[in-house]
Amino acid sequence: MDINNTKFHLLNGRDDWESQIVRQELRDLWWDHQQSYVTLLPKVLQYPSAGGEILQAADRRGAARDRYGNFFWIADIEGEGDAPGTTKTIASQQIRILPACEQGSGTFWSLADLAGTPATGGESDFSPLPHVSVAAIASLRGLAITRENYMVVGTLNPGGLLIFDLHAGGPPLILRWPEGVNFQPFDIAPAFDGGVWILDRNGDPAGGRLWRLDRHMRVCDFAGNAVADGGEMDFTPVTPPPEDAPECTPVSDVTADWALTLPEQNPLALIGLEDDSVLILCDAENPAFSAVARYAGGERTDFFELHDDVLSEVFPDAAVKCHDFAFISHAPSIQYRLSGELSLVLNSGDQALAFFLSVGDEGMEMILQPRFIPLRRFGGKALVSGEAAVYYDIGEQWFPLTGQPRRRYVETASMHLQFDGKEAGCVWHRIVMDACIPNGTRVIIASRAADELTDLPHADWHLEAAPYRRATGNEIPFLESAGVESNSRINDPGNGTGTWEWLFHHARGRYVELGITLSGDTRLTPKIRALRVYYPRFSWLNRFLPAIYREQGEYSEFLDRYLANVEGILTGVESEIASAQLLFDTRTAPDEYLDWLAAWLGGVIDSGWDSRRKRLFIDHAELLFRWRGTRIGMRAALRLATDECPDASIFQELIDQRHYNPIGVGGDMIRIVERFSVRRLPGVVIDNGQNTGGLSVAKVSENLSELGDRYHLSQRYREYLYWKYSTVENESTPLERLNLKWESAYASFYDIEFSPERPQQSGELSDWSQFVRRELAR
Repeated sequence: MDINNTKFHLLNGRDDWESQIVRQELRDLWWDHQQSYVTLLPKVLQYPSAGGEILQAADRRGAARDRYGNFFWIADIEGEGDAPGTTKTIASQQIRILPACEQGSGTFWSLADLAGTPATGGESDFSPLPHVSVAAIASLRGLAITRENYMVVGTLNPGGLLIFDLHAGGPPLILRWPEGVNFQPFDIAPAFDGGVWILDRNGDPAGGRLWRLDRHMRVCDFAGNAVADGGEMDFTPVTPPPEDAPECTPVSDVTADWALTLPEQNPLALIGLEDDSVLILCDAENPAFSAVARYAGGERTDFFELHDDVLSEVFPDAAVKCHDFAFISHAPSIQYRLSGELSLVLNSGDQALAFFLSVGDEGMEMILQPRFIPLRRFGGKALVSGEAAVYYDIGEQWFPLTGQPRRRYVETASMHLQFDGKEAGCVWHRIVMDACIPNGTRVIIASRAADELTDLPHADWHLEAAPYRRATGNEIPFLESAGVESNSRINDPGNGTGTWEWLFHHARGRYVELGITLSGDTRLTPKIRALRVYYPRFSWLNRFLPAIYREQGEYSEFLDRYLANVEGILTGVESEIASAQLLFDTRTAPDEYLDWLAAWLGGVIDSGWDSRRKRLFIDHAELLFRWRGTRIGMRAALRLATDECPDASIFQELIDQRHYNPIGVGGDMIRIVERFSVRRLPGVVIDNGQNTGGLSVAKVSENLSELGDRYHLSQRYREYLYWKYSTVENESTPLERLNLKWESAYASFYDIEFSPERPQQSGELSDWSQFVRRELAR
């Protein structure tokens, strides 16, 4: 409410706007999660197909990126055909590596290395039993790196796994499934508990099975229970494990019953989520497009077909066929237990789509994001998830998926909003909107009002006048400067960003309905952040003038609106005066008032500080002044100036009036050089910051040649020697005492020259040390 007690209804933020879009089933309006605006529905550009080859499942290779930024993938070693002109064949396979700090790739491991695998364990933790063969494996398929930095690679004919310890190095551990299981890994993904998920096509190109291994690489069910022990193990520890160590699972106990048979057709890839569920990319019921299935606890809980509603009219093609997908998790939010961005690359290899994926108590939700992500010369090996980006391969290099800022919007969309004025005959005042309305776009508002809600649908619509952008910015005092964006960006007439205002001309009644139409040119769209509807209108004519002025019919109406112009100006001024207390509170004071507020306390704030440090200083200025010059006071001041993320805990020592000796980035890592501005010794070597006992002291270089020129140091050195040997009480002169001490024959002190090299004689060494200490004391 403003100074005249005029109230307003507010729509602001995702909860208000998106709920209206969902409730009214508005398919042409969109809530932009990144910029927090309501806009026209954006459409994803579809990359024009060049009619090239479609990526096939056989083109995919296992690939992964470890926590250090190194890429690993399976590559083919091609061999020549038997006859001239014949096509090349795959002679063998290897695992390639692209280190994070290098531009060129290299060979990490090859199938040919199996011939050199020792029959005994050597220095490794595990060794194969004598009956286990290390014969050449036909091919590799599927690769993943676990959370504990183990690389798991699938093998075909015979079916099994190679497990590489990327920390310790050495040859891989070989695990083989029984021949009767027909284990044929197709894709492998890391699980959140440190294990892996395995997609097994078991020789069936249309179907598949899902396996789960725990962090000890034991086959387990989907509740995390390992296979029961029994039989002879293929691998055994070189040294017996302790009694409390987890028991190894014998691979010979594995049967097909421990795998989950997938009903989906043509499963291609899988992703392990943080909630211990797994996503599977497969074909929909119509094989012309793809689908994403989610399994939790061994049961399918969600199934999204990539066509129609899932695409939400954002993508021109009503159905898409995908080649691979990858997922990047976001920080946990209050509304969703798990959320992130799911990237899918089309089987054309030219474009990727990004979905906002969220998993809550009500299941999984997928929302297509309006991002145009073209791919250039995608090799088709795989999409690889990193910490903050998804990567795709070009040759033997990996590049992040990068969206292009190109959007197209629908031309027009409308929404309806209803508000309650709380009293019959309410005269609605104005509509204020924080929005961006660029040139070529419009926001049109029509209104109708009635005292009864049932009469509202039958009332006539009245088109409100065109809006105007307020030159003074937001009507709420000090809101612009204290907002997220700067004043210049909120009120930028160049791009139509600012606070826009409409005046009601005909809305009179308890209930009012607004029809808001957004119109654009397909390249630009209006953007609405907040909407405020003020009621009832404050009238100077009714409040302050005699009744005779209200009896003139149409003239009184003109007078009422004429006075409203003045009222609109003065109300803003009066509101700022009434809200002046906001300037004295660091929680609400605008940034430009912080220096002025600090001056009230006699403080001068560093101009390089951000607003957070300034507000902390003002809030705790009294404590800093009271403890100024003390050890804990100096530490608090230093931490306030130097900590990367300062907070109120900096001043806890001052509040409790006791020393805690906290260890952090600030106070204990600061070195103080005394007399810094007047020190004539430039060679200062700061310590390594390992001192944890409080504020540390600067050290001075022991190379005294850095302290000045030779003539100056020689003169100082002579003065020191004369002073030292003059303090001895005997009848000899200082020069005689020096010659006796040094076993020298100097005729005068002026014959003594300072040498930057450390003296080797014991007598000179003592004088050297005393001279250094005396110079440092000065």
